[in-house]
Parts: sequence; C-alpha cells; structure tokens
Amino acid sequence: MRALSHSLLLCFLALAVNGLSLGAQKEEFTDLTKPADSLSGNIELGATRLVFNEKDRTVWLDVLNNTERPFLLTLAVREAGAKNAPSSAVGPKTNDFLFTPPLIDLEKGQKRSMKVMRIAKTLDPAQEHVYWVELKFLPAIKKSAKDVPASDTVDMMIVSRIKLFYRPSAIYNPQAIAKNLQKLRFSCSKETLFVENPTPYWFTFSQLGTQNVPVSETARHAMARPLAKTSYAFSQPLESNTASTNKIRFSVIDEYGVELPGITLDCEPAGR
Repeated sequence: MRALSHSLLLCFLALAVNGLSLGAQKEEFTDLTKPADSLSGNIELGATRLVFNEKDRTVWLDVLNNTERPFLLTLAVREAGAKNAPSSAVGPKTNDFLFTPPLIDLEKGQKRSMKVMRIAKTLDPAQEHVYWVELKFLPAIKKSAKDVPASDTVDMMIVSRIKLFYRPSAIYNPQAIAKNLQKLRFSCSKETLFVENPTPYWFTFSQLGTQNVPVSETARHAMARPLAKTSYAFSQPLESNTASTNKIRFSVIDEYGVELPGITLDCEPAGR
C-alpha cells in the first residue's frame, strides 16, 4: 500500500477505535441504490439488497468508484427489525455476520468486491431475518495534516445502507416474495392500515394504500414483519372503511431488487 494510503488507513482506524472526529468531518446519508447525485458522484453498488441463504458459505458485494477521488470504505452489519422498534430503524452492530475486509482503499475508477460471512451459529430457522449493511465512504485526504488546517482535512463522509436478508434452509425459496403475495391480508380503520403477514418472509412495499389514499411516505418504509401484523398510518383519514368501498393496491420489491407488478386486494374493516 502506498505511504499516503497507509497513513489514511491508520488515521481512519484511530477515528473508528477512539470515536474521534477529524476537523470538519460530517456524515451525510446517501441512498446509493438510486441514481447518483451531486454528493455521491457515481459510486455504484452491485446490489440493492443481499440475500444470504443458509446453504451459502459467503455472499459478495461489489462497489465501483466512478468518481474522480479515492475513498476509504468501511463496512458493518447492523441489526434491523427489532421487535419493539420500527423495521426501518438502524440498530447496533451485530456479530451475526462479518464483512472481509472490513475496511478498504477504493481508488478512483476502481471496483472492489467484499465478502460477507455468517458468524452466528444459531438463528431461528422458522423465519427470515433482516439486517442493515452499512457502508461509510471517507474521502481520502490529499494533503498532509501539517499543510492544511484540521477543518479542511475531511469534507464529508458518505453513509449508505442496504438490506441483508438471511433465509434459513427450512424456508428456502428463490422466489419467495412473488409466490407469497396473495397470502397477505389487509384490514382498515379510518386512519390505519393493518397488514397481516402469515408467511415467514419480510415484505418491502414500493406502493401501499387504498385506490384513493396511500399510506404516509414514512409509514411505507416499514417492512411487513413475518408471522405478525404491522400497522401503517394513512396519509389522510378514509371517508369510509367498508370492504365494499376500499381496495388495497400494493406492490413490493422482491429479493432481487425488482418491483413486482401491483396487486389489488380487499381491505376488511379493522376489528372484524
């Protein structure tokens, strides 16, 4: 590794271990699964989500740096879908999975592949498990700390996350999401949509609501939990909550990151 890269690596490791900030370091969340913007430039991920089947020994994630600057990239796996927290919440780091290498040099124009391995020996075999893969891109410092003020040494750290699904062998199905859509059941109050998911899989909605009233954008980001009922707030109260007047229109994103065709199902009055 070149002297510059080596010094950057040591500097970033010190920050990670000691929890220190360097100059004007800031974190900016960027969804790298969507088209690149002016902040992220053109950093491309090889997948919008990862599916780790129990039979797999490893799963790979590719990252391509099409920007004009080098980065240091750290990867970590965090908990998601805690029982008493929104499924979209980002939990603490977990030792269930491990990325190797956990920190890499990503030069401009370079593509790197990272391997994720399962460390946990026991996970509930009856349902799918969800995690967040967190990627942090620290722009490389082109000048030494002696030459520039500390406030100029780091401008912005880009943070992005994608989902990691662990699928036990007992429920293995390469098209589980598409084959289980019709099993979802919906009930409505005037302000809330309830989604009952009797399957062992997590569902991610790209569209959800009645034909006239969608759920709120914030609510839609919550995944439908397996073997549970999940509630979603409507963006505005319904005029009526009878099954004859309300049909639920929804579409989901499958395990390959593809938005499946929309489906319309009945929404029964809540509490029935």
